[in-house]
Amino acid sequence: MSNTVRDVILGRWKQSFDDVPRLKPVRAALELALKAHDGVREKHATLAKNQHLSPLGRLDDVRSFVKQATAPAIHRGRKTASAARDELAKWKDRLKPSAPDPKNISAAVLRSEMRTHLRGLSASARVALLLTENPDPTLVQAVLEAPGFSSGVSDDIRERMLEIVINRDHPNELAAIAETEEALELLDAATGMVLNAAKSVSEFPSEKTFNDFIETTAPAPASVSGGEDSSAALLKELGGLIKSAGIKSMGPDGVKYHDAN
Repeated sequence: MSNTVRDVILGRWKQSFDDVPRLKPVRAALELALKAHDGVREKHATLAKNQHLSPLGRLDDVRSFVKQATAPAIHRGRKTASAARDELAKWKDRLKPSAPDPKNISAAVLRSEMRTHLRGLSASARVALLLTENPDPTLVQAVLEAPGFSSGVSDDIRERMLEIVINRDHPNELAAIAETEEALELLDAATGMVLNAAKSVSEFPSEKTFNDFIETTAPAPASVSGGEDSSAALLKELGGLIKSAGIKSMGPDGVKYHDAN
């Protein structure tokens, strides 16, 4: 891979990301994908110069390399991104306002009366009450706990109101979520690049044949859940992938393999 492309991806990786524990598996998977891209390109170039192999022999060798060294990096990138996005979805869900106490009957009656009042208002009047910078917390609970027809509030207004409340109450957590999403976009880009490189050099007759090869002959490692323990597990697994791929070292000059001449 050209240094320019590497610089674009790594240049968008903010230095502050390295101080965030939850992003360590993302960074490790990104690095592995970049190195895998370099590795499969270098392997293809080396085999192309080998006059002792027939074209079919070179193709078999490069496909074997993709199976052993490249596909695991693709799967790790996908698994890391998927696990991180699952955690983000749970995180976002936790930012929603808490449900009201079902044992508080008088408060439940009040919220019911609020929904009745909202239903009797014009659409513009409901918007004026709900889409302010600081909507009333009890009114918010009243809208969220019951179907839209009970208050006359549309799904769109409901979502916009919820967004206002979350932005007001959790600005720091939203910034952290956005930070993670930005890092995952970079991992997606790196994983997509190594996937395209592997597809190019392995020369399968169709994209389906290539995808089947990646999925069946190089199955994805078992996924792990999020958190600090899973971060350590992902890093350990990434180290195992590097070792099993025969990679001796990875540096600015490229990837070196144990069996290199």
